[in-house]
Amino acid sequence: MVIAEIHKFNVDLPQQLNRIGALNRTMMKVSLIPAFLLLAVQASCQVKVAVFPSKAHYIEGEPISVIVRVTNVGSDPMGHDYCDGHVEFAVVGQQRLTLPNLWGCFGGGVGSGSGCGIDHPPMLLPGKGTDFTYLLHDYRLKSGDYLLQVSGKAGVRWKFVGDYRPNGPSPVHASRFRDGDPVPGALFDQKITLNIRRASLDELKIAFSPYVHDAGSWDPQVNYPARDAISEMAPPFLEKMISEFAANPYTASFAVKGLSRIDTDESHADLVKLFDKSTDLNIRESIVHALAETNSSDQLGFFAGLLPGHISEPEDKVRQWAVLAIGRLGGDHGVDLLSSFLNGTSIRPSPWLRSVIATALSSSRSKSAIPILIDMYGDADGLVRNNVCGSLMSLTHRSWCDGSGQTARLQSSWRNWWQENGSSTKVYGTEECTTPNEAPPLNFTQSGTDPSSRKDAPVGNRCVFRIIAGDRVSHQLLRTRSKKVGFWYGWNESCETNPIWDVSEVDIFSSADGS
Repeated sequence: MVIAEIHKFNVDLPQQLNRIGALNRTMMKVSLIPAFLLLAVQASCQVKVAVFPSKAHYIEGEPISVIVRVTNVGSDPMGHDYCDGHVEFAVVGQQRLTLPNLWGCFGGGVGSGSGCGIDHPPMLLPGKGTDFTYLLHDYRLKSGDYLLQVSGKAGVRWKFVGDYRPNGPSPVHASRFRDGDPVPGALFDQKITLNIRRASLDELKIAFSPYVHDAGSWDPQVNYPARDAISEMAPPFLEKMISEFAANPYTASFAVKGLSRIDTDESHADLVKLFDKSTDLNIRESIVHALAETNSSDQLGFFAGLLPGHISEPEDKVRQWAVLAIGRLGGDHGVDLLSSFLNGTSIRPSPWLRSVIATALSSSRSKSAIPILIDMYGDADGLVRNNVCGSLMSLTHRSWCDGSGQTARLQSSWRNWWQENGSSTKVYGTEECTTPNEAPPLNFTQSGTDPSSRKDAPVGNRCVFRIIAGDRVSHQLLRTRSKKVGFWYGWNESCETNPIWDVSEVDIFSSADGS
């Protein structure tokens, strides 16, 4: 019996060993899976990004900063710098601070941009990390908990650092990647929680004390972010300090921003003082721009005083904001100021400034702007005429220009229409913008079965008609213009109509210039 059992064991031993070997191989495969996954993660993500607030709690009115921590989890070194990053913030369910619309519904503003670049950035070695601190801009959050979405690109890039000579030494930090290749894992989109509580004025002053200390440092890497934070939140009790930021040309913009955000008569007066002291046209322009964006008309005299004088392109950059401010804040009086500047006996404004005047009148909400715009349509500059068309549409929500290019005819028609309809026509502000497709033509409310009942106004011995599909006209139309909504405009010499030609034949008799 014992022998039989031993024999059975001997017979089954190879099978048992095979089973054990298979089990071991399976267990080895299972144990290798995490290692392979780790290697795969390291191969796919060269950096790991973590986002968190700089403090567990903030108080109302305190600057809020966010830390973006970047860790190199790969095997290759890379450069890191703020210039290589781009981070955007959005507080869920909260509106940003918005600036007023200076350029109107159809105005063409001037663009601007900025950038930076470091040729030899510091290196982030494998296994090392670095922090980037960003200030939250353009929010005024009350007490409570908020969800902040942080997204963008971490400030890292591949960078070859070494000797580029053919026989030079080996690179200090070699990399398998080329400059400009994307860094896996650098793009991120995360959400964090901000906790804000109420506080007294004394507590707020204490919270600002580290920023006040750093703002006085001689080190620009210390004072620049501190002054940025102070001007962002612009506490009125630091108005004097904010004004002093203008003494340094690198932080003068913070003085302008902070004083404009305080937005009191005293801070406006401080901005005017800075303007008078400065000889830098860029700073002067930023001051007038900031004052133009306030909701106070207390500086109309200051703006008007900037209009006369020698006309030059750099000075026009300053004057354009004064013109836009007068249009937005001055009402009927502002229209009179702009008209005097446009038609005064001094040097005529440049074409660019005339186009800005046309745009500024669209923000006036004043009926007295309409005749001035009609006269301005006779300007030889195309941008001026284009802005006149947009401003007339903005003010009346009607389409005035038909693209015909017949300046004298249009001006005459417009004057007649305005004389008949101006008293009953509503004017709109820039907060009530319309679109060209939504704006009906001037004679939209006139209707009838016969085209002659839809005459606009005689132009000399000629008449203008709105011709709807199906109408028949008797005289050759000297000019027509197709409209997307399904009707045409035409005008002839005699103001007479007879059912001879179907409207589908009108284009045959269009003017030779094809306009």
